[in-house]
Amino acid sequence: MGKLSVQAFVSQYISHANLVAEKTGVPALVTLAQAALESGWGEHAPNYNFFGMTAGSNWTGKTNTYTNSAGKPITLRVYDSALQAFADYANNLTTSRYSAAFSYTDNPEMFLKKVVEGGYTKDAGYYSLCISVMKSIKKYVL
Repeated sequence: MGKLSVQAFVSQYISHANLVAEKTGVPALVTLAQAALESGWGEHAPNYNFFGMTAGSNWTGKTNTYTNSAGKPITLRVYDSALQAFADYANNLTTSRYSAAFSYTDNPEMFLKKVVEGGYTKDAGYYSLCISVMKSIKKYVL
């Protein structure tokens, strides 16, 4: 795919994020920010896997196994489109683990905070990084 500029990333994926927001309640700004942050603005999204979603035992879709930076094999989900990846990501957030976030669907920053508090990542700096990405894309979303 290659790394996209902020404007190009938003332009290319905003419609997917908006569709997912309508169906699930996950704010489009959160989806775009997490997709951008976790994929390096699209540069690291093999098979449209913007979020690095692993293929656990419940996953019935296509997979691909890679060797991570620690030299260990990791099996990732394979998607046929960015929309499919965005929808799967949002569906993952609708689990009870992240239910507190859905009280803040009109407040992307608080929504993200509750997702992080729900255990989305162990990276202590993730929230701040994602907020920074949100700020950089906000002007292209609104």
